[in-house]
Amino acid sequence: MTSRLEESKETWNNFSHDYIETMEKITSVIFENICPLAKIESASQILEVGCGAGNGVRILCSKKTQNAKITASDISEAMISTA
Repeated sequence: MTSRLEESKETWNNFSHDYIETMEKITSVIFENICPLAKIESASQILEVGCGAGNGVRILCSKKTQNAKITASDISEAMISTA
């Protein structure tokens, strides 16, 4: 019997290519608009949960201070590999 966690991993691994093709641009726009609310420029540590293909990490890198550390995670190995 497959656990819900394993089902979620499989779903996101299978969707990873389509996500990159269809959703990455949209989520980048959303991320750009949300970042000012999180005050990224004054953070020393940033955690992104559900980083997907890494477009948010790229945006965070452009807005963070030089010494700030970013940690990103995702349930999908395929998404992490892309990121």
